[in-house]
Amino acid sequence: MDTLFTNFSLPAGFRLHLFEVLNWGTFDGFHRVEAHGQTTLLTGANGAGKTTLVDGLLTLLTPPGRFYNQSSGTETRQDRSERTYVLGHYGRSAQDGHLEARADALRQPGCHSVLLACFRDERGGQAFTLAQVRRFRPQGGLNVDFLAIPHALGIAELGALDGAGEWKRRVKREYGGPRPILFDAFKDYRDALLGAFGMRTKALTLFGKAVSMKVLGKLDQFIREHMLEPGTAEEDFKKLQVQYQQLLESHQALEKATEQLRLLDPLPADAVRLRQAEARLRELGEVRKAVSYLLTQREQTALEETYDSQADKLATLNFQLEKQTGELKNNRQREKELEQAVKQDDASHQLEWLNGELEKLQTRLVEQQTQQNAYNTLAGTLRLSSCPTDASAFELQRELVGDQLREANETLTDTGELGRQAARVQQLAERHAELSHEVKRLEQQPPTNIPQRELELRNKLCQHLYIPADELPFVGELLRVREDATDWEPALEKLLHRFALQLIVPEAHYADLTAYVNTTKLNALLVYQRVAAEPLVLTGSRQAAPAARTVATKLIVRKDSPHRDWLDQQLRTRFPHVCAENQAELQRLDQALTREGLVRNRSEHRKDDRSGHRNAAEYVLGWESGAKLRRYQELLLDATNEYDTVQQVHQRYLSKRQANQATRDRLYDLCKFDDFAKLDVPTTQESIARREQDRHDLLNSPGTEQLRSLQTQLDVLVARSNFLELEQKRDLKRSGALEEELDKLRARIDECQTELQKSNSPTALVIEAAATYLPALEAPSNSVSAVERLRASVIAKVDADQEQTKQTKEQAGAAVRRIMNSFANPKLEVSRRFPDWSADVPSGNADLDALDDYLQVHQRITQQELPQQRQKFEKYLREETADGIVAFREALQKQEREIKQYVAELNSSLRGITFNHQPAPTYIKLMQRPTPNQRVRDFQHDLVQAVPDRRGIQQDPAAQQQAFERVQTLLERLRQEPEWRQQVTDVREWSVFQAQEFFQADEQPVPGKLYDGSGSLSGGEAAQLTYTVLGAALAYQFGLNRQQQGGIGGGRSFRFLVVDEAFSKLDPDKSRYLMKLCQQLHLQVLVVTPDDKITVVEDFIAACHYVMCRDKKHSFVLNLAKEKYQDLRQQFADGLLSDVAGLEVVSLPLSTTTNMPPLPLN
Repeated sequence: MDTLFTNFSLPAGFRLHLFEVLNWGTFDGFHRVEAHGQTTLLTGANGAGKTTLVDGLLTLLTPPGRFYNQSSGTETRQDRSERTYVLGHYGRSAQDGHLEARADALRQPGCHSVLLACFRDERGGQAFTLAQVRRFRPQGGLNVDFLAIPHALGIAELGALDGAGEWKRRVKREYGGPRPILFDAFKDYRDALLGAFGMRTKALTLFGKAVSMKVLGKLDQFIREHMLEPGTAEEDFKKLQVQYQQLLESHQALEKATEQLRLLDPLPADAVRLRQAEARLRELGEVRKAVSYLLTQREQTALEETYDSQADKLATLNFQLEKQTGELKNNRQREKELEQAVKQDDASHQLEWLNGELEKLQTRLVEQQTQQNAYNTLAGTLRLSSCPTDASAFELQRELVGDQLREANETLTDTGELGRQAARVQQLAERHAELSHEVKRLEQQPPTNIPQRELELRNKLCQHLYIPADELPFVGELLRVREDATDWEPALEKLLHRFALQLIVPEAHYADLTAYVNTTKLNALLVYQRVAAEPLVLTGSRQAAPAARTVATKLIVRKDSPHRDWLDQQLRTRFPHVCAENQAELQRLDQALTREGLVRNRSEHRKDDRSGHRNAAEYVLGWESGAKLRRYQELLLDATNEYDTVQQVHQRYLSKRQANQATRDRLYDLCKFDDFAKLDVPTTQESIARREQDRHDLLNSPGTEQLRSLQTQLDVLVARSNFLELEQKRDLKRSGALEEELDKLRARIDECQTELQKSNSPTALVIEAAATYLPALEAPSNSVSAVERLRASVIAKVDADQEQTKQTKEQAGAAVRRIMNSFANPKLEVSRRFPDWSADVPSGNADLDALDDYLQVHQRITQQELPQQRQKFEKYLREETADGIVAFREALQKQEREIKQYVAELNSSLRGITFNHQPAPTYIKLMQRPTPNQRVRDFQHDLVQAVPDRRGIQQDPAAQQQAFERVQTLLERLRQEPEWRQQVTDVREWSVFQAQEFFQADEQPVPGKLYDGSGSLSGGEAAQLTYTVLGAALAYQFGLNRQQQGGIGGGRSFRFLVVDEAFSKLDPDKSRYLMKLCQQLHLQVLVVTPDDKITVVEDFIAACHYVMCRDKKHSFVLNLAKEKYQDLRQQFADGLLSDVAGLEVVSLPLSTTTNMPPLPLN
């Protein structure tokens, strides 16, 4: 095969023919460098303008943005720039009236500047011209036109450079072809010249580096940056990203459908339960009507039977009343006759008076006995003697009772201690009730330390807005005191109490909640914080620790809360207080907190030590209520013991007072007995005895036999009449009751008839359903009360079933509403994961009227979307993504193989370069081995593992998910970590390179000659290694080994190199090595060096371009044949040559082709 050093009669590749400048730096006007494809020397005194010409060449051939004047070896930005070169700056001088020096310029901003280089391929008979035209825009900036023309041209052929652009149109007409020749951007211009010269992408950068390169540095870095192509990993990754994005979108759609199904999956069952409950309620309503109808029929029958029975009883009773009325009428007539006969007897008047007196005395005796019994009862309870038998004893006892009454009143007047005890008992009872209620709440409700009234308020909001309570957390539910900071807990609870009772309202619920709160009377204090939907990005790192010993360092924010970032910021901004260890520290800080609860906010100091204020049972921080429950249980036990003790003391006081009050009341009642005559029973008893004796004596006196007989008959008749009157009154009452009952029965019978007429007769199906409630309906009882009891029992059972069914309906309805609301208003993290969620939510409110719409959504997801998304995801994972990853991996592996092939070709070329001659000829070989970089090796392993198992993921859902996670892990890292991606996908980083020196004779390595770079070598050795590797790199980038092989550039190659200041510090042997190396590579070299360093290269050059400067501001260049320059060199050195007329070289031996055909661009 052809090597880099194949000989041909004509020089190969494109070489510099001429380089022309117009108004560039101190080269004012037109100047030309004629190289004619030969290796030449650019020399002259320091400061004459050599670097200006080199910078012009670099400007034509290398990307913009360079530091000018680098060819002299500087590494920092100097005063030179495109602008200074166009204006022709040559020095600085002070202006009149100004202290600062200003730049001196040869030209004004209205000028043009042109750089042009013409390259020829003598063997291929082709020419290519590069040119750049610069002019200032009206705004002051530089405008650059780039030309890449497949013809041999000079500046003169461009014509007059008018500002209107006519020259561009003329150039396009005369030299244009199927491809553009004039460009506005360097990128397009670069692509054109790379294609024309057959160069690789890094060739121009390497060309610029070779100009001033003195040492190689690290071999790895140099080979990767200048000898190897970067590859297409980024473009390949972009293609893979498209496929991955489709996979992500498919997975996102699958996850969304899965999440939607998870939320809606319970809906059909609850909907069936709801519909069944609704149907059952309708059925029970009909059953209740049927039961009522059937029982009304039965009641009507029973009522009619009862009515008939009671009517018969009333008729019998009325008959008895007629008989009683007749007999009583006859008796009253006979009584009158007997009374008249008694009155006509002589002793009857005296007997009548005695009877009247006895009746009065008997009445008085009864009253006196009643009063005396009451007196004796009171006296007995007061441990006093019974009622005295004479008036004087009675008065003495009244005086004693009066004294005791006054003492009792004085005792009862002192009520202070009893009142205090009663108030204390009431206070403790209320406290005990509160603690009992709180303990019961903490035992039954989810763990939280938030007080009951705030929880009830939140529940009210959540129930109205259909929001789960965990989406409206209190601040206190997301914070707790660290275990190692419990000694600060009382102070922190006091400081954060109000903030902890504030609700956190996510953006998704803010509008609805605010609208409700604004229009509703809450009867409570509510403070809530609106928290943005997007996660809050804290200033600096999210993991940045809070300031030392501040409140935030004593607290833990709940890790699983989506509001963690917001709380972190709130704690830092609202509570920046430092936990001060002593008073001195408190006085020194602007905002601080002590363990005792003293809070300082600059000039304000606050401490709240009120009794019971923020005690341990009232702590509100924390999401576990176990400690709070234990504290409340302890407080409840203490309150119970204290209440029992105080209650016992109070009860003793109360019992004693009640006893005193009862004694006082009895004494007061006893004092009311102030008349002894009303209590004198013995005197009245004696009077009655005397009157009884007088009546007895009267009736037993002789001559009263007829009176006694009449009186006896009258007494018997009056007794019978009185009996009959009583019987008649009782029967009349019974008769009235029966009549009233019959009226009620008739009214109820009429009501039943009306009800039956208004109601429709139940169907057989309803009667069958109602029969389950009427097991004894076919064996009716004649008792109306039995029917009523049956009605009450059956209706109660139906009502109970209705109530139970209503509860079932309400529960099912609430479950349905919860499901629909959770779907319509998903949690914040769900909304963030699936931004298009709302598109699948049925329109309108999530109430029961929309149930059918949600059931349709569930059916669509179950039967269509979920299977389709699952199938689509599997297809993307198994086919597109798998193919994409395989293609991405194969592209990287292909580049790895190409690099190995290139290194092999490069080593084949290096085999022909003698690196050292002593002690025996050697050559350099590039050694390539896999990188030990673990990141690259891990990536290579992960890339292999990321390729999905097509058969496995089709058969096993778990394997499918695992394959997706492996793909996602790798590709997400590639996407999110561009630095890591660029490192691990840069195949150039997959290998490490060293240069090993081998003996040419036996191809054995030279001991101790393995090079990682030039850092450990001497100056000469470093330069030799540098230019050996640089030459190999140039061969690759310039396409020198493709001159006869085709490929990139169709076999074209670029053979021009500028070497500036390369010999100032090299020994002659190393300098000759460099020139011979370039000669072996068939490179045309423009050697730039001061005129005192040219002896080494004289044997290699064909001509000299001598740069001179007049007046330190006008530079020009002389093109001299080597022999002519050798004749004049001493005169140049001594400054004796001032007349240079006739010294310019017109042509060189190889400038034989004057009319080159245009370059074919394919």
